[in-house]
Amino acid sequence: MKRYKLSKTIGGATSSLIVLNVLSQMISTIISGILVTKQIISPGAILAIGNLSGLFFTGVLSGMSQKIGLSTIKPIFEKFEALKKTESLSLPELDEISRNIELEDIGYSYNEKQILQDLNMDFQIGRKYAIVGDSGSGKTTILRILMGQLKDYEGKIYIDGKNMREFDINSIRNQIAYIGQNIYMFNDTIEYNITLDRNFKIEEMEEVIEKSALTDFIYNLKEGVKTKLDEGGRNISGGQRQRIAIARALLNGKKILFIDEGTSALDKSNAFEIESKLLDNPELTIIMISHNLDNRLLDKFHTIYRLEDLKLKFLLDERA
Repeated sequence: MKRYKLSKTIGGATSSLIVLNVLSQMISTIISGILVTKQIISPGAILAIGNLSGLFFTGVLSGMSQKIGLSTIKPIFEKFEALKKTESLSLPELDEISRNIELEDIGYSYNEKQILQDLNMDFQIGRKYAIVGDSGSGKTTILRILMGQLKDYEGKIYIDGKNMREFDINSIRNQIAYIGQNIYMFNDTIEYNITLDRNFKIEEMEEVIEKSALTDFIYNLKEGVKTKLDEGGRNISGGQRQRIAIARALLNGKKILFIDEGTSALDKSNAFEIESKLLDNPELTIIMISHNLDNRLLDKFHTIYRLEDLKLKFLLDERA
């Protein structure tokens, strides 16, 4: 309803400006005609006045339209800034996560529909976890809660024994890389999208490119890592965007990876290659969401959880 009212207001204001623009040009033309009949100006001046008035009033219309658009966006920015300030208001930063992330009696509802209920999970640093389940079972919700994107959950989350709510959420997010299906790419080079404009050694770049199965793709490009991407990475495939996101996370030193169907756009061979390398890395803590786990990877996980009918089941018990 609010969107409808907003669209109606903007449409009405724009229509009024257009009518005003047309009327103003008609009036200027009539006045010019009167001046010609009185021989105050020449007939040729009408064309010049018409062109000038058209440019003037079109510019005014464009400016007013932009002003209306900005006025509708302003509250969104103000709300975002207020939220940003609230998130980090006088809260201390959390030190490097070194032991575990524990969920205690977590519950969550969407529009009064219970998604998670009395959920208890313990993710040990350095270990590998998979969460499987049908669509809508709450898999992604768990990661969004852990990333601080959803705050109205029931229960508690402890990080190294400390309540997550008592710390600046940005200090937690900065230690985690979230790799999902929708990866944002900047309108810049592949190199920039991996490094985010930070300085790294060539050897470090080559290492993460190899670990992300990007080697063949990049070095078959005429300009290599200097190849420029369109906004959102429209000129490359979804799988290539996901691989760049993985390389970005590794190069920027992220030790905790949340992978939400993060290789879903890859073919089975590339997906297996990347996931196998990530799961074999003892320095990484991985929580992976997947509809279909590759059977060849099962023994690489410490624990595999299944969410079903608001209950948590173990498909694989944690290894010693």
